Amino acid sequence: MKTGRKNITKFFGISMAATLMATALCGCSEQKVNVVELKSEDLSSTVKADGYIQSSEEKNIYTSLNYTIKEVNVEVGDVVRAGDVLCTLDTKMLETAIISAKTALNSGMTNSNHNITQAEKDYMKMATEIENGTYQPIVLAERNVEYAEDALEIAQKNYNNKLEDIEKNNDSALKTMKTNLTNIASQIKIKDEILDNAFYYAPYGDFYRKEYKDFLLARRRYNADRNDATRKEYDDAIIDMNTMAMGNKDINSAWQAIYADYVTEDNLLIEYENLLSMTDDSVDALKDALDNAQLTYDSAVTDLEITIRDSEKALEDMKAALDNSKAVTDFSAEQKQLADLEKDLADCTITAEIDGTVTAVYAKEGNISGGVMFVIEDTENLEVLAKFKEYDIAGIEVGMPATVKADATGSTEYEGIVTRIAPTAIKNNTSTDTEFEVEIAVSGKDTKLLIGMQAEAEVTLAEKAGAFSVPYSSLRYEDDKAFVLVAENTGDGYTAKKVFVSTGIDGDTEIEIYGTEIKDGLYIITDSDESITDGLSVKPVL
Repeated sequence: MKTGRKNITKFFGISMAATLMATALCGCSEQKVNVVELKSEDLSSTVKADGYIQSSEEKNIYTSLNYTIKEVNVEVGDVVRAGDVLCTLDTKMLETAIISAKTALNSGMTNSNHNITQAEKDYMKMATEIENGTYQPIVLAERNVEYAEDALEIAQKNYNNKLEDIEKNNDSALKTMKTNLTNIASQIKIKDEILDNAFYYAPYGDFYRKEYKDFLLARRRYNADRNDATRKEYDDAIIDMNTMAMGNKDINSAWQAIYADYVTEDNLLIEYENLLSMTDDSVDALKDALDNAQLTYDSAVTDLEITIRDSEKALEDMKAALDNSKAVTDFSAEQKQLADLEKDLADCTITAEIDGTVTAVYAKEGNISGGVMFVIEDTENLEVLAKFKEYDIAGIEVGMPATVKADATGSTEYEGIVTRIAPTAIKNNTSTDTEFEVEIAVSGKDTKLLIGMQAEAEVTLAEKAGAFSVPYSSLRYEDDKAFVLVAENTGDGYTAKKVFVSTGIDGDTEIEIYGTEIKDGLYIITDSDESITDGLSVKPVL
């Protein structure tokens, strides 16, 4: 069979007027031209290709199991339905393996579940005790904090009482000292406002204010803890403040006034502390006892925090261990193994997966199974696998109608439809032609076609009723617009007339034309001679 390019077929009254050569004597001025007479006809554009008949569905029945084939139930040519048993394998080894796997799985799960259950009880007990406040390590630590707190309160009370006694025994001196400290503090407050006002109105007042704040911070540190380091920091701050204040008269005056009061207050504080220290040596012992009680309390609080943290960490570790036990004792692998064995047991009964005819049997009783065992093809639903050339494939689409015929069935044609177009070309090392595979389903089921027959497929690309077609030689172009020359009867003769047209279905030698001026009976000039132009007097030759 020959593969074919597109062709246009006229279905009704194929009567394209034959083109005749001019033979009459020419003594006239008209130029003889070959013409065809337009007639409205039904047209179609088709492409053909060779192929072969195959089943629309073919199924290889295979197995990955390697067991002895016990029984084969079908032969080549047998018609089967999906689910029919094709053959069975020997399952004795599988059944023994399944029993062993079940026994091991049940035993392991029983032991694991017992251990996990006990671990869950221990975890829940500890979690509940911590939540309810009954976990013993934390309870004991909380009691130690309570005891230490009571002891601290007693020590603080003893110390305060001692200080009150001291104040009573030194009532006059202490009261005088306190009065002096109160008075000097009042003076400092007034002068502090004066100095702050000087900062406010002075240029770079914020810089002076910062230096003053540094002085106050150093003074507080010295009065809180008198030692060489704080004394040096305090002295340096005084020098810096004196140096800074000299830059502004108002600030310097206010600073010198308040600084004198600060010196007085410092001296009064030292005298007050000395007075307190000389009253009774037992104050130091009580202060030591208070400090020790404070340390004991702080230590008890720290121990409680550590106990709580350690208990929560222990609970987390217990939970992690429990989760790990569940993961370690996860029997999903064993369960999967058992499921696989049971699936293999079911797969030892090999069944048909589709309705069809058995076209190949590779299974043989007594042999070891493996690979393809049977081939089943649907002989009721056939298709043609045809190879179309590259220049034809662009016009073919899924769903297009087609006709199919085979060498063995003669001229009988069967209807079909395009169902699949290969997305890539066939790799053929022996040919330079590029081809694409196209599957065409045969519509009828009661055919004489058999799988493997050589066949020819013809795909209808387009169809049109009541169309006009002309040879390609008739078609001309002006600025990319197609036109034909019509031999128009003027009464005194014929004149070539330019008629613009649109084109439609095309084939190897002819193409469809249409337009407002295209109609039955027109004489279309088929000569391609460029000397034949619009307005030329012509003599049509049919």
